[in-house]
Amino acid sequence: MVNNLLSHYKVSPKLEVKLTASFPLSRSTGIQQAYNSQEPDWDLLFTHWGKEIIYINPNIPQLQWREICLATHWNQFEEAVKKNDKLVLDGRKIDGFSIQAQRKGALKDLSFLSTANYCFTLTDDDQHILMGVRGGSDNVGQAVTMPLGVVSYPSEPDPNNLDPITASVYSEANEEGGILPNEYSSLNCIGTLRQEQCSTPVNNLIWIGRLKITGEEIIERHKVAIELYNKFGNDSENILKARMELRKRFLFNPRFPKDAWENSRLNLFSNDPEKMVADLSYLIDQGKEIKHGLYGALALYILNQHGDKYYSQLMNIPQFKEKIHDQKL
Repeated sequence: MVNNLLSHYKVSPKLEVKLTASFPLSRSTGIQQAYNSQEPDWDLLFTHWGKEIIYINPNIPQLQWREICLATHWNQFEEAVKKNDKLVLDGRKIDGFSIQAQRKGALKDLSFLSTANYCFTLTDDDQHILMGVRGGSDNVGQAVTMPLGVVSYPSEPDPNNLDPITASVYSEANEEGGILPNEYSSLNCIGTLRQEQCSTPVNNLIWIGRLKITGEEIIERHKVAIELYNKFGNDSENILKARMELRKRFLFNPRFPKDAWENSRLNLFSNDPEKMVADLSYLIDQGKEIKHGLYGALALYILNQHGDKYYSQLMNIPQFKEKIHDQKL
């Protein structure tokens, strides 16, 4: 299980994503006829892959991962040239079922991967980072950044002329934590990594977002939403009702996190480098689960914010050393 650190940006690049509305892995799936329109034939794909491969809510079609996501080439971040502080990427389509098939090893073609964001959200005083404990149906209980998410393929141009990757960071922050875009004072991409030799091959971009407001305010927004969600119970019918109720509340209050269920809770994690390294070592010793890609994301974050000294200390923790390749930095 490896996080291959591909780039570290001291100056955040402006992203440009050139979109091509095609499914480059359609032939490799063995069921190309499922991709004859802009939207895949989800039922045909589900029959093709089966419940062993489509493992996220396989028995509940309404809760399955039926989403078209942004695909980037395996070598995209190595081949993309950063010129004049601009990073130009090519974006294609990949569906949520193909992503699960890649994870399960049923789809061997990894020439195109899903694209995801890890964003370290700093509180207004720069003293803490908002972190989550994963809820939902996948990687439950693992420590994650908030926000975190696979980038969707846009169905229409962004109203603010943002590229789909940057727009995804803002939308995930709003959906998971109720954070409005104007509640960030800055949002910067600090690097890229590719997860390899693990259950989730994916191209990741790592971000730092700075809030204008306190972390406690975001935690309270999430707490209100998740308490409402949990009142419904955890059988499939009630989960559907709970998610619908959260979406209704969001329509009247854009600070209400409609996807609060993606994290069972939010916490404040110290941004002091000495304490960060010590806390991470302690959490690992206690057997706490950290999402695989977060190992690499944390390494890039500490390198960017706290320098070589603390990066070296982090890499002296065996679990980080074995999960990270940094020869390309």
